[in-house]
Amino acid sequence: MASPLIDSSIHAIQLNRMAQAKLPVSVVRVPYLGLKILHVTEEIFGWRVDDYLIRKRELLADLADFKENERFIEETTKTIDELNREKEEHSEIIQQINQDKCDLEKQMDDARFEQRERETQLAKKYETLMKLMESSNEKIRESGLGEESTIQPDDIPHARIPKISTPPVLPAPQWKGLSGLIPPMMSLDQMMMASQFRPPPNVPAHLKAADHQIYLKLSIDFDFQTCQSCFQQIHRNAPICPMCKSKSRSKNPKKPKKKE
Repeated sequence: MASPLIDSSIHAIQLNRMAQAKLPVSVVRVPYLGLKILHVTEEIFGWRVDDYLIRKRELLADLADFKENERFIEETTKTIDELNREKEEHSEIIQQINQDKCDLEKQMDDARFEQRERETQLAKKYETLMKLMESSNEKIRESGLGEESTIQPDDIPHARIPKISTPPVLPAPQWKGLSGLIPPMMSLDQMMMASQFRPPPNVPAHLKAADHQIYLKLSIDFDFQTCQSCFQQIHRNAPICPMCKSKSRSKNPKKPKKKE
């Protein structure tokens, strides 16, 4: 730093006064040295002040960074706590959802089991009703009232029961030895089709369209007969019913010949 300028007029006046007082030369140098010392002191003090200000600015900047980082840590900690609480709430919701799902699955399993039981009961009722219908129609035919008096298949409600699942299978020891006694299981649709809608025979091509119905009716009457045990339609010449394994009986048994 450049030294400050010394006022020469003031210096000259002081030298004059010293000369008049006849002071030694060393005393004359005192004011100059004092001014020099004062100048050096000012330089040192100015450097100290500048260094203080620089250090203070650095400290304030570091303090601002420290407070900013502390504020970030506090806000981040608060956010993490909120996320943890939200996670716990979601975990409870997920657990509740899983519990509700398990309850619904249990109720669905119970409903399916109940539906299978109802399906079995309906199948038995349909089978009983079909047997009664066939038996009633047989009595009507034997009484000579005619086909128009018989019970038509349309009188029975045609309910379409979906096949929900395979019926439960009994263990092997319980089925052992019973395979020849129990007829094969038939679904409701198969039972209805087998008892009501028999496949029509082939109609000769030379017949007219008006004669087809008569031919079909005659063919069905002559080709099939009703089993008296299970009331299923079987071939008229079948000696044993393929469904219930019972021996078939003819509608018109042959009369025994009289002995002569």
